[in-house]
Amino acid sequence: MDGAAALWAREEAVVVLIVDDDEESLTLLERLLQQEGLAVVRASHGQEAVEQFEAHHPALVFMDVMMPGMDGLRAAEAIKARSGEQLTPVIFLTALEGRQEEADCLQHGGDDYLVKPVHKRVLRARLNAWLRNVRLASSVKAHRDQLVFERDFIATLLEGIRRSDVFEEAGLSFRMTSVENSTGDLLLSASRPDGVRHLLLGDFTGHGLAAAMGTPQASDVFFTMTRRGFGVEEILRQMNHRLYGRLPTMMYLAAVMVSHDPWRGLLKLWNGGMPELLLFHEGRLRERIGSRRLPVSVVDETVFDASCAIYPVEPGDHLFLCSDGVTELTNPEGEMFGEERLEALLSESFRRGEGLERVYAGLNDWRGALAPHDDLSMALFRCDPPPPPPPPPLRRSGAEEPLRLDWELTETVRASLLQSSDWLPQLGERVGGHPQLHACRSSLYVILKELVENALQHGLLHLPPRRGVDPEAWEGMVQHALSVLGEGMIRIHVEHRVPLSGSGRGEVILWVQNSGAAGEPETWREGVGLARVRGMCRELSFSDGGRTAQAVFGCCD
Repeated sequence: MDGAAALWAREEAVVVLIVDDDEESLTLLERLLQQEGLAVVRASHGQEAVEQFEAHHPALVFMDVMMPGMDGLRAAEAIKARSGEQLTPVIFLTALEGRQEEADCLQHGGDDYLVKPVHKRVLRARLNAWLRNVRLASSVKAHRDQLVFERDFIATLLEGIRRSDVFEEAGLSFRMTSVENSTGDLLLSASRPDGVRHLLLGDFTGHGLAAAMGTPQASDVFFTMTRRGFGVEEILRQMNHRLYGRLPTMMYLAAVMVSHDPWRGLLKLWNGGMPELLLFHEGRLRERIGSRRLPVSVVDETVFDASCAIYPVEPGDHLFLCSDGVTELTNPEGEMFGEERLEALLSESFRRGEGLERVYAGLNDWRGALAPHDDLSMALFRCDPPPPPPPPPLRRSGAEEPLRLDWELTETVRASLLQSSDWLPQLGERVGGHPQLHACRSSLYVILKELVENALQHGLLHLPPRRGVDPEAWEGMVQHALSVLGEGMIRIHVEHRVPLSGSGRGEVILWVQNSGAAGEPETWREGVGLARVRGMCRELSFSDGGRTAQAVFGCCD
């Protein structure tokens, strides 16, 4: 391709629109442009020029100024209005010279100005220059459109992860507002197999798509490990391990993580680099829990501290969580909203019974017409009581069909492994992973976990009853006793028995035996955990001075 058309990066012919009420001028200009390898569309007045533009979408327009009816100035304005984001240069051709005439042309949408008669070399130079600009603008727009498509595509994937089907909303209200389509904030919520609820509110460095790219990794760790039954400390350590090696330098995840055990009435909290958590009792502020730890992925696993604060709570207590975009929200005068105003607004919200909507409205009133400079995320979690216990399990009657052994598992866990946190969730998966036990895997996990913890804490570690001991002090006692445990073991045996005919009610029998000394009855027969197990099982008994517990669970009850 020769001439100006060779500058164009498309295979089809480059179309140029020429507009003039003088036939001779049109023919002369058409010939010159065709010699440059361009396809030419003609119009003899302004209205026809607009119609030809809509029909052919030319790359460039040469426009006479003085024409009957719609003149060139109005025609140029109409064409520019129809061009949208596409660059379509309009070059005015006129016999009038002077700065006022040139200014008029530019003010009405013109991009350039040529005085008749047009010299061939000048026309060629201007034509090539403007076609280069059009080609560059077209290329930039194509790249931008592709980036927007990819950005929106990734944002949709991230939002799908954020609002996964496993996201649990019970007892949780929240508002999340992002500065861009994608947000660096994330809110995750799920329950362990034993019914303990986990929450995480996080804020990646910055905002937008770059900040949101850490969401899939953090979400995967949170949901996978919560589903398997791990505690918040193990989840945080694994999340730090995963992100520390994969996030760019200077990018981290400030986060709060929450664990609520409704059976024991305990709230376990970890705050790494986030604003204060606010714990309310009967609508009144009870505790402020500030940041005590470094954010996730700032330091490696040898330094990272996942230890939590523990607070007793009652049904109906509320925990407020937010990102720093809330407390650092500025008004038009540049003043931050701050934690003091936030506390007052929350207290007012509780008095009125309006929840987060009142808080959100107050934040909007504060910023006025000023757009937020950071993502805004906040959540209010209600500490609900545990669900009502199931109906008393039915004992097998003598008239029922005898049972046969279908499947069994035996595991011996010695002191060195007891000090780790991985083995119990893994054992729970093995038990609940049996095809015929899949439907009752959560119940089996609860029974297994409570019996093992009872055997460990009171059988091997010889700890006193938990009742009346400060929750954090109890946690410290357990960790210290484990760290100095030199010997001992726990043996778990599980049997699945089914009717001889293969149909009808079966049962699972779990034996948990520890090698510790015999304990006092109150240390191994009482407690919230064992009471829960007793309510789930057909039978729960102890023998050998409390060293062996036997639970019979009707897997079809």
